[in-house]
Amino acid sequence: MTAYKDLGKDTRDLLNQNFLSSNTVTLSGSYKSEYGLTYKETIKRSLKKDSKTKSSIPFVEAFVEPKYEAHPIEVSTKISTTAEIGGSFIYKDFITKGCKIEINTTKSDKDGVIAKLDASFKRDTHSGSLVCSYPLPSKKTLPPIKVVSDFVFGHNHTLWGVSAIAEIEATTTSIKTEAQYATIFKDSQLTGKVGYSVKDGSLNWVFGYLHKLSSSLSWGLNYENDSSKGPSVLVAFENKLDHHSTLKIRSILKNDGTGSTDWRLGLSFKQKTGPYLAYVVSSDLNLRQFIDVTSTTGETHSFGFDLKLE
Repeated sequence: MTAYKDLGKDTRDLLNQNFLSSNTVTLSGSYKSEYGLTYKETIKRSLKKDSKTKSSIPFVEAFVEPKYEAHPIEVSTKISTTAEIGGSFIYKDFITKGCKIEINTTKSDKDGVIAKLDASFKRDTHSGSLVCSYPLPSKKTLPPIKVVSDFVFGHNHTLWGVSAIAEIEATTTSIKTEAQYATIFKDSQLTGKVGYSVKDGSLNWVFGYLHKLSSSLSWGLNYENDSSKGPSVLVAFENKLDHHSTLKIRSILKNDGTGSTDWRLGLSFKQKTGPYLAYVVSSDLNLRQFIDVTSTTGETHSFGFDLKLE
């Protein structure tokens, strides 16, 4: 049974995967030994906005992620040059088959130290999870305690899911509820989601559609309407040119938060050059700035490159 977070994943992957932005350049490599040890290292360069000057500045990050797996146990950690450190312990098939327990701890300059407990289960016709994130005393201002629970049940080609998210602070508690729907056929998928925030009364709903026209050509659509931001539409096409090359194109229309409409065009090309090497080149273009170079609607053009050695 599909987990709640994976409902509509195929559609989201077609619409978003391998579309890089913020002038990001990523170099990564991974190694897996026969003894269950996986070692991954990544160097990433991107542009980030300075909170004070609002200008974009180069940002370079490097991190390593060693992981050891020997069923039913998995242990991993992450160490970054940005002083972000994390570690996790996973026990699969806990008590009975399909149940999993994960304990995770992360430390960052932004949120301090956060401990997370994730308990989940999967059966043939239903699945569910309960996640609790608890900030440990490490900063003067702590993020809220966050509790997320969800449940998915299905029949034939249809899946239904519900979720509740609670953020608990010293004086207030905010609650958000969601419901998802997915119908999966051989060559198409139809998904929908409705979310409501009790705190501010905002309503969000999403409609998604994926259709495989052939073994090599697919297209997808996503329409989202948020009462606090406005609507957005995303359409994408994917063409698998051969076993090693994939070309994707997408167009986005969305409200930029100021009453103007941001119109963007994304292009992505993925090439596997050998059994161990693959790269992705992509662009995120602001079409309004092609029409009017003085336009300030949306972010400016950006590009991305990703090189993976496995």
